[in-house]
Order: sequence, then structure tokens, then C-alpha cells
Amino acid sequence: MNKKIVFLAAVVSCALLGSCASMYISPSVTKQIYRKTVPGNAVLVFKLMQRLLPMTGYNIASSDAASGTITTAPVEMSLDADSCDCGSAMGLPVVKTGEIKFRVSFEVALSGNEMIVNAVITPELSSTLAALYAGMNIQCVSKGKLEEQMADKILRQFRF
Repeated sequence: MNKKIVFLAAVVSCALLGSCASMYISPSVTKQIYRKTVPGNAVLVFKLMQRLLPMTGYNIASSDAASGTITTAPVEMSLDADSCDCGSAMGLPVVKTGEIKFRVSFEVALSGNEMIVNAVITPELSSTLAALYAGMNIQCVSKGKLEEQMADKILRQFRF
């Protein structure tokens, strides 16, 4: 009789843990587009960006002069809840677990005298979290702080 109760308790516990882990709620933040007016025209700024990005720690993964776009290679970053929203699981914000590494790449588009920056955040879960969030597609949305910091870092280097 005692073994049956222990077994039943174990089955119920596993069912409850499994149902809680599957309760992932996507980010509630709407992706913000960061726009910044830049000095000079798009062609000149594009050429400067190609030089300045690697000098400031961002390797270029791809660039297209015709469309005025540059994509950086992902960089590992430590992010917090002020920087991004990765949704919540089991009622707790995913980004606050402290067991997630983030790989961030930036997409920069230049048009006229405007620069548009978009951060693409890819979470890398620890083995513990990977097991807990198995089957879930954790998505992270930047709150605009990353784009602003990256753009300011680059624009401080401009010399006209």
C-alpha cells in the first residue's frame, strides 16, 4: 500500500512539473525599430561603418552596398530585463534566471541620412534550462537599449 502511494505521488509530481514547464509565455514587448539621423549621406556612412564596426568589436557577417545594409556576426553578451524580454516560464521571467547566455547580432540599414538598427537576440540555454524548456522555442525581443548603445558607440567614432 505504501509503495502505491509513493508511486502515485511521483506520477502526480512529474505531471505537474511537466505542465508547468510547458507554460511558456512569449515576450510581451513589441519590437522597437531604432532610428538615428546620421551626418553625411548613406554612401559615405556605409563606407565608414564598414571600417568602424570591426574597430569597435563587431565583425561584419555580410554587407550590401546597393541596399545599404550591414549585418554583424553574433557577439556573446550578458543581458538583463532592461535590455530584452524573453517571455516567462512557470510565472518567472526567462531572462532573470541567470543561466542564459545571449548571442546578439545587429542589422544596420542606411538610407539617406538615416540609420536603422535592429538587434537579433539568440538565447543559449544552460544544460539545466535546456532540459527544463525542452520543446519550447524561447524568443527574445530587444527593448531598444541594445540598438541605441551600438549606434552611439559607432557614431562616436565618426570624424567628418
